[in-house]
Amino acid sequence: MRATQMPRGFALLIVLWSLVLLSLLATGITAAGRSQLQLAGNLRRSAAAEAAADGGIYAAAFHASDTSPRAWLPDGSAHTMRIGGYELDVRIRDESAFLNPNTAPPELFAALLIAIGAEPTQATAIAQSVVDWRAPGAREPVIQRYRSAGLSAAPTGQPFRSIDELGLVIGMTPQLLAQLRPHLSIFTEGPVQAARADTIIQSALRSLGGGTLSASTNRPKVLNVTVDARGSDGGRFIRNAILTLGRNQSERPADILLWVSLPAE
Repeated sequence: MRATQMPRGFALLIVLWSLVLLSLLATGITAAGRSQLQLAGNLRRSAAAEAAADGGIYAAAFHASDTSPRAWLPDGSAHTMRIGGYELDVRIRDESAFLNPNTAPPELFAALLIAIGAEPTQATAIAQSVVDWRAPGAREPVIQRYRSAGLSAAPTGQPFRSIDELGLVIGMTPQLLAQLRPHLSIFTEGPVQAARADTIIQSALRSLGGGTLSASTNRPKVLNVTVDARGSDGGRFIRNAILTLGRNQSERPADILLWVSLPAE
């Protein structure tokens, strides 16, 4: 009797363990499927939000190139519009309202550093280092200064290719660069349009005897456009672009100089 019961009991255990294993496999497959569906949904929402934000950039270029009183002004004010199921917050700034480290006089760059909290002596030294970095001509004395400081990078005698490159300048700290970044642009030409500049740049200009800052009537040539696209489904994407405007809406509205995504806070 026992000899016949043992195999049957063992077979029952095998069946039970097999059922448990199959249940675990089914649970794992179901969970993986749900994760894949959720990932696909997130990618779809992100792609839709990105497309809406990109559409907002081109819409901003179109409205900014309008020569009628309805044109969107590059004053940083918010313009709201909808594309598909996404609500867009569009802001346009005149890029000439930013300071270009490739053309800024050292006195103005130093004044900007002081305006963000740098010590006057430190600000003067960094401003001169910025000029030394971009200035052509004899490079050896300047390069030797960087080598003596133990820095691997050295001035090239060429314009800065990005704001990040300022971080290589002797005396510049990550904290100062982070504070400077919102006030700088390498895409501007000519002097700063003071009336369109932010309060920090205006403060720096006044400290140099800028006096009253009159409003500019010139039509901006280079724009800084930021679009924050938000959907009711939770999708969000922030696009920032630097673009040059065409002469009017009848021709190509704009040429893109910089096209980046910004982190959603």
